[in-house]
Amino acid sequence: RIAFLSSGVLEFFSALSVALIAVYCGFNLLRLLPFPVPETLDLPRAFFVLALAPEVYQPLRRLAAAYHDRQAAEAAAPSLVTPDPVAPVRAPPGDAPATIRFRNVAIAYDGAAPVITGFDLEVRPGQIVALVGASGAGKSSLLHLLLGLAPLTRGEVEVRGQPLSAAGGFARDIAWAGQSPMVTPGTLAENIALADQTACPGRLRIAADKAGLTGPLDRWIDERGGGLSGGERRRLGLARAMLKRAPILLLDEPTANLDPASEQAVLDLIREAAKGRTTLIATHSPAVAALADHVVRL
Repeated sequence: RIAFLSSGVLEFFSALSVALIAVYCGFNLLRLLPFPVPETLDLPRAFFVLALAPEVYQPLRRLAAAYHDRQAAEAAAPSLVTPDPVAPVRAPPGDAPATIRFRNVAIAYDGAAPVITGFDLEVRPGQIVALVGASGAGKSSLLHLLLGLAPLTRGEVEVRGQPLSAAGGFARDIAWAGQSPMVTPGTLAENIALADQTACPGRLRIAADKAGLTGPLDRWIDERGGGLSGGERRRLGLARAMLKRAPILLLDEPTANLDPASEQAVLDLIREAAKGRTTLIATHSPAVAALADHVVRL
């Protein structure tokens, strides 16, 4: 309010001063001034004075505008300050296998019909559970739900008693190998290390060896995965899963599109990666399902 009034007052006096100068020039030209003046104006000089008068008061107008803007900014500043988001309360990750519980879970994307509804399951610590069913039955969506990549439309998911609705996702507690592991331009070691940026070269070498990735870790891989065969790309995902020290292992179609020999090799890797972990596997493969302690058909 003070800024508005001050701006108005300065504008008023600036305009009044210019008007008085105009009246003075007019009366001077007409020789009607009621008091003596040291000199009289001619028409060019009068126009020059009138043109220059607004510029004399321009700094005052700018000062008033700047003061007004500052006061407006100070008044608006509190509305622009937002409190820091409250981080969800998360239970610290542990090394022991975790219990996973799905209670009446439903998943629907963007208001569409649910891809899965009324799903209940308890996965005990250290247990391997295979999710099997037709394409589109919701196997991958259940894995994505744990990662925070799929919406929980109804029900609840708990890991070690911690609800998903409060945690938002359990990605830091999960080692993940998807159908098409992401590849970034860089060395093989750098791609494996995406699972754990703190891993030393020795751990990277061990994870690569366990996953069957032979050869130098400094070999270059482009963004399309050039330099890796289909089987090696799957092994890259499993190497990341082995590298990450997480109590939960999620595998999405780990042997899809592999020949029988490559599939058998990957099965051995899955057995190794699942040791001491609670494991969920989405698969169409009977051979992969045979590894599980419990098979759930969707």
